[in-house]
Order: sequence, then C-alpha cells, then structure tokens
Amino acid sequence: MCVDTGASVILAERDWVKRFAKNPRFSPTEPRKVGAVGSSFTLTEDVTFDVYFVGTVKGTEIKVHTTITVGIVEKLLAYLLLGTPFCDDHGMVVDFNKKWVKLKSAHDVTIPATVENRFPITRRVTAQCAATIFPDLVYYLPVNFVDLPEKRDEEGNLH
Repeated sequence: MCVDTGASVILAERDWVKRFAKNPRFSPTEPRKVGAVGSSFTLTEDVTFDVYFVGTVKGTEIKVHTTITVGIVEKLLAYLLLGTPFCDDHGMVVDFNKKWVKLKSAHDVTIPATVENRFPITRRVTAQCAATIFPDLVYYLPVNFVDLPEKRDEEGNLH
C-alpha cells in the first residue's frame, strides 16, 4: 500500500484485489482519463471493498475498518495507491520525521509508516508563507531553497 499525497485518485491493482481485498464488489464506470507522471491511462472499472488498518490510539492497539471505492488498474506497482481523495476524506496527517500517518476519521489512530524517496533529495525548500489550498485550484507560493551538499544519505541528512 502506498499513500501518495500527490495522486489525484485512489487506485488498486486488479490481481491484488482478487487475492487480498475483503468483500470486493466490481462495477463498470464511465471511462475517465487519468494523468500520471510520465503517462496517462483510462479507468473503466471501479471496485468497492473493506480495508482494515492496525494502529494505536492513546497507546492502545486498535483495528480500524473503512470501505473504499477505487479505480482498477492492471499491473500497478503499489497494489493499493491511496491518493489525495482518501487523505482528504479521512483527515490524514502524515509525519515524515516520526514515520506515521494519523487518520482523524478513526479517533486519530496512528499507523506506523515507512517513507520512501524515489528521487535523490537535492534541495531544502521552505515556504515563505502558509496557505490553505482548496481542491481543484492552483496556487503559486514563494519559497526559499538551498542546494544540499553532495555527501548526504537518502533522507537528505549530511554525513
């Protein structure tokens, strides 16, 4: 499973759904074109299924249940891609430093996560102001950035 705050859709890989999803219900949809980094594809089928997460609330381990509807994709590397619609619907907070996600929709359950950087970090960027960006709008924010030295680990920390 992958949480991608830059993805505008929720997707699942067909074979993964058939093997692992709880109570899957497939349905055809009106074709819709989806753009991705370096490619685009058309979704023609959705599936609704139950998802369970294990996390903690105030130190107590709990299991969280939700039902999601996702677009079906063949050969999706992430198997289940939770994009911005899922993040928004569940009030997801991502803490990259502490490596957890929190779902406000489920009593602020905290779920352990790993952070994967697909591209080397080359700059440290700081926004000059805070902004609330509403859905379907584009904002241009002034930022400061500085190039990082060559010798650093995959998380951008200096050696």
